[in-house]
Amino acid sequence: MDTEEAKAITRRGEGQHTEFKKSLSADNEAIKSLCAFANADGGTVFFGITNNGEYLGISLGNNTLENFANN
Repeated sequence: MDTEEAKAITRRGEGQHTEFKKSLSADNEAIKSLCAFANADGGTVFFGITNNGEYLGISLGNNTLENFANN
């Protein structure tokens, strides 16, 4: 997915195939969404975006992605 496609998807907001998470710290909720998408028709979880579509961005620490993957 390129940047323009991601922007187009996020402009449409959350839906059956799109979920927004403010940060990776809410990983349990994100993992539930990812599992639901994996067991359905697929979908995308965007991090660093609020539920109303506001772009916040995220900061990644040294082990953030590793810890998320381990969860």
